[in-house]
Amino acid sequence: MEVSRKILSIVCFVCSALFTGATEKTDKFHIIGPTDAVCVGQKINLEASGPTQDYEYFWYPRNKVVTPFLKSTDFFPEETTRLFVVRISHTNKNSSDTAHITIRVNESKVKIYGPNFVCLGSPAILEIAPTYSNPVWSTQEKKHQIEITKPGIYSVKAHDGCVLVKGNHYVDSKTNPLSRIMTNRNTDLCDGDQIELRSFSAVNPSWSNGSDSRSVIVKEKGRYTLRNTNECGIDKAEISVEVHPIQADFIPSATELIVSENLGLFNHSQYASRFEWYQNGHLFSKEENTEIRFQAPGTYSIELHSFNGFGCKDVMEYPSIVVINKDESLSSNKQDVIFPNSFTPNGDGRNDVFQIYTGDINNLNVSIYNRWGQIIFEQENTSEVIWNGTDMAGNELEDGQYVIRYQYENKFGQPISETAPINLLR
Repeated sequence: MEVSRKILSIVCFVCSALFTGATEKTDKFHIIGPTDAVCVGQKINLEASGPTQDYEYFWYPRNKVVTPFLKSTDFFPEETTRLFVVRISHTNKNSSDTAHITIRVNESKVKIYGPNFVCLGSPAILEIAPTYSNPVWSTQEKKHQIEITKPGIYSVKAHDGCVLVKGNHYVDSKTNPLSRIMTNRNTDLCDGDQIELRSFSAVNPSWSNGSDSRSVIVKEKGRYTLRNTNECGIDKAEISVEVHPIQADFIPSATELIVSENLGLFNHSQYASRFEWYQNGHLFSKEENTEIRFQAPGTYSIELHSFNGFGCKDVMEYPSIVVINKDESLSSNKQDVIFPNSFTPNGDGRNDVFQIYTGDINNLNVSIYNRWGQIIFEQENTSEVIWNGTDMAGNELEDGQYVIRYQYENKFGQPISETAPINLLR
């Protein structure tokens, strides 16, 4: 216990002497040691000047020297170090002498090889050349190569023969790319609609349609891919955009009729599941096919509003249905041949055939041509025309636009010849 108190007292005295301006007596009391730079790890003998008897010697820092309470001690420098020695007289405990020496080692810089960043959650490697010995990293690892996962400043010390080498390397962090697609509306579109697809991240966006903007405007059906890339890799996201077509189409049983006569309305709409019929702007039916009776002469318009299951809407109008009194003559301009402008022979039981509706006519001749002008359907001197979308050999024809040419005599004996396009949609 007495020895411990004595050492504590001496240490306190040394600290007081060091930090209260104790005078170093370089003339009478000094440390005998090297004055030039030494090799790292080299054994160095240090000796305090003065007599051995009647004095006690204390080296500081104690953990740096081999024998901290002797007049002479060995020292193995790992880096440039300043050492102190205090001499205290046995006869006068209040009298002390202090001396110091700086042991310098040969130093140079070492290059640390490795990336300037780590991807969060992924390892990176830092290393020094294998020619160096005794490496010690700031992570306390003692090898030439270390694995890191966090940003920070990493330092290393090593020996290059006689020289102490030091190096520092700053490592930043980067996050992995994140691809997320944001939209300003539902991805189910109607014809003519558009949707904005936006990248959540601004880091190097690349879209499958070739755009490298952060957002793109899409009007067409398709699957769109977004890729975001950085030094940490590639991330991608996909989104599907659907465009739901709708086509309103109907045929009236006549375009000119007598008061109180029923007008039949035959629905040929495509992709529709809900219908609204309007006469001069007033809703009168929600049936798929319907009829209407006019109680007064005049000119009337009929509109069909067709809707699909996604709320998409299309409108078709016959603007001039002529209603006359029973004693009036029907006009020679009455529309005698009526047919839809498209049909879908896909076997679903709806609008599978192209059909012509006729009034009071004679000698109806019909020819249908493909895009090369070849006749693929023909009927002569008929009153009923039904075409199922095949050629004269019974082969199914491809989607596309065809041309119908029809000739007939109206009820006044006048020859009529017309052509019109037909859309075949499977």
